Amino acid sequence: MTDSGAKERFVSSSGEAEGRSENPEDLKGVPLLVKLLTSSSLPFGICYPDGRLCEFNDAALNLLGYTREELSSLNWIRDLTPPEWLAQSQKHLQELEKTGVPVRYEKEYIKKGGKRVPVELLVHQKRDAEGKTLYYYTFILDISRQKEAQRKLQDANERFRQLLLASPSVLYTMRSDGDFGLTFVSENVAGMLGYHARKYTSEPGFWIESVHPEDLPEVLGGLTELKKSSHIVLEYRLRRRDGRYIWVRDERELLPGAQGDSPYVVGSLSDVTKEKMEEARRFEAERNLWQYQKNESLGIMAGGIAHDFNNILTGILGNAELALGLLDPGSGVRENIEAVIASSRRAAELTDKMLAYSGRGSFHLAPLSLARVVRESSDVLRSFAPLKCSIRYLLDEDAPRINADPDKLRQLLTNLVSNSAEALESVGGTITVAVRALHLTGETQGDTFMTDGLPEGDYVALEVSDTGCGIDKKIVANIFDPFFTTKFAGRGLGLSAVIGIAKAHGAAVRVKSETGKGATFEVLFPALPRLVQDLPGTPGPESNWKGSGAILVIDDEEIVRTILERMLTTAGFEVVTAKNGLEGLEKFKARQGDFRVVLLDMGMPEMNGAEVFKRLRALKPDVKVILVTGLRIDDVAREFREGGLVGMVQKPFHYKDLINQIRCCL
Repeated sequence: MTDSGAKERFVSSSGEAEGRSENPEDLKGVPLLVKLLTSSSLPFGICYPDGRLCEFNDAALNLLGYTREELSSLNWIRDLTPPEWLAQSQKHLQELEKTGVPVRYEKEYIKKGGKRVPVELLVHQKRDAEGKTLYYYTFILDISRQKEAQRKLQDANERFRQLLLASPSVLYTMRSDGDFGLTFVSENVAGMLGYHARKYTSEPGFWIESVHPEDLPEVLGGLTELKKSSHIVLEYRLRRRDGRYIWVRDERELLPGAQGDSPYVVGSLSDVTKEKMEEARRFEAERNLWQYQKNESLGIMAGGIAHDFNNILTGILGNAELALGLLDPGSGVRENIEAVIASSRRAAELTDKMLAYSGRGSFHLAPLSLARVVRESSDVLRSFAPLKCSIRYLLDEDAPRINADPDKLRQLLTNLVSNSAEALESVGGTITVAVRALHLTGETQGDTFMTDGLPEGDYVALEVSDTGCGIDKKIVANIFDPFFTTKFAGRGLGLSAVIGIAKAHGAAVRVKSETGKGATFEVLFPALPRLVQDLPGTPGPESNWKGSGAILVIDDEEIVRTILERMLTTAGFEVVTAKNGLEGLEKFKARQGDFRVVLLDMGMPEMNGAEVFKRLRALKPDVKVILVTGLRIDDVAREFREGGLVGMVQKPFHYKDLINQIRCCL
C-alpha cells in the first residue's frame, strides 16, 4: 500500500480506472506473490498506479480494522492517508520511479473509526519492458509501539531536561584520559556561568582555562586522585562570562565504561559562593573575637604589670626626689640621685606604653583635627624614614574632628610610620600617610580587624601604607603581639601600643596586605564623639610652699602610702594613712572635721575608689578628694560621672605635681 502525493493511486480488485492495464502479462506473478504472503503476519498489499487495490492479506485487514469488502471499496488517497502526509509520500514515490531502488519511509494511515496508526513502509515496484510501472507491492510494519516508546522517551528526556534546568547543580560527564574534555554539560550551566553548554563540549580546554589560577593545581591533582579513589569532592573558583569568579563544589565519580571503552567521569557543580562568603564572614568574626579576647587578655596582663610597676616606681621616684631635696646643692651624691630619677622617668614611659597597650593609660582627650596632628608631626616622621624612602601625605583638612589625646596620636602615628620604614629599609619605596572621612555601613566582611569591629557610622581614618614586601597572611594576627618580630629581637611595644591607643579612643585597627604588594594599616576613629570633661588643672609650681592641717591617704600599697606620707609631711601636713577602703572610712568618721583633703587610690580590693568616694560624700558632701591612680582619665570620668573630684594625680608622680594639685584644691 503506497501513495503518490495528492494523486496517490492504489490498486482495487474491481472497477475501472484510467491507466489500468488490460494486459494479463501485467499481473504475471501476482497470484504467486499473494499466495506466498497471504498467511504472513506482516501486513502486505499490492496496488496499481491508478490508485486501486489489487490484493492485501489478512494482517493488513487486522492492522486497519476493515473487512475485505470495506477495504476494497476505499480509496487510499481520500480515505486512508492524512492530508499532511501526501507531500512526503509523493516525494518518496518519485524517488522510487527515478532510481528503481525500493524506498523505506514512515507515515500514518487512518484506521476504521478515524484513529491513526503509524507505519513504516517498504515499497517495491514492477515495471514492464518499456519501463512503465505496472504495480507497487508494499510491506507494512506497524510501528505504534516504537512510536509510543519513542514518545515516552522524548517525554522522559524533556522532563529530565526540565529537571536539569530547574536543578541548582550543573551535571556533566568527562573523559577520564587525554585532555579530560567535557562530553556533556547540562543546559543550566548558562545560568551559573553565563556560557552555553556547547562552549564547554566543543572546546575541550575551555573548562580548565576557566579555573582560577590559584586553584588549578588542586583541580588537576583531583583528576589524578580520582583514578585512585573513584570519588572526590573539590571546591574551587570558576570564571563566569562577565569575568567574575564564583566558588563551586565539584563532586565527581569515576564510572566504568562499556566493554572496551575507557572509564568516564560523572560530576555535579554547585554554586557555593554564598556559603563561602558566609564562611568567610563567620571565620572573620571568630578571628576578630579571638584577636579581641587575646588582646584583652594581654591588655589585662600588661595593665596589671604596669599598675604594680607604677606603685614601685612611685616609691623609687618619690624617695629619690625627697632625698634630692635634702642634699646641699654641691653634694657629690646629687648626680647619682638625679640618675635614679631620670631612669625612673624612662621606666615610667615604658609603663605608660604598657598601659597604652592595655587601653588603661593616661589619656587627655580633646576635640582636634587629625589632619592637623599629622601635618604638625611631619618633621618628626621624616626622621624615622630611611634615605631611600619618601613620605607622601594625603590629608583631608575638612574631615570631622575627633576626640583624642594629641600626644597619644603622635605616638600611634610614629609607631605605624616606623613599622613601614622598617619594611622599606633595604629596598626603599614610598610611605603614604592619609587622613580621610568615611562612613561604615557595617558590611566589612573580608576586612582584617585587629580590634573589635565597628558599628555603622561616620569615622575619620588614619591610613599608613607602604610599598614594601607585605605581610604573610599567616602572621597578620601576630604582628600586634608584644615583642613579636620577624627581623630582630627586642622590637618592643610599638605596634602593640597602637592597639591599646586605638581601643582607648574607641577606634578600630584594620590591616590590608598581600605578600609582595605592601601593607596598609588603617585606624578608624569615631567622628564627633561625646567630649570628655577635663578635670581641674593645676597652677604653676610655687617654690617652698608649705601647707597645714590633716590629710587622709587611702591606698592598699604600702610603698605608695609611705612615700605619700613622707612627701606630705615634708610639705607641712599631718598625715593619716589607711590600707583599704573600710579602714579609711572608719578613720574619716573618727576625724572627719580635721581632714582638709583625702588622697584616694582607685584600684583597691574589696572596695574600690569609686565606692569609697560615694561613702565619703555621704558622710561629708563637701569633702575634697584627689584621686591618685594609674588609670586614664576616660576611665575615671566613667566611674565619677557625677563629678565631685577636685583633682587627679597620675602614678608615678613627682613631688611638685602632688603638692601643686593639693595647693590648687585648697
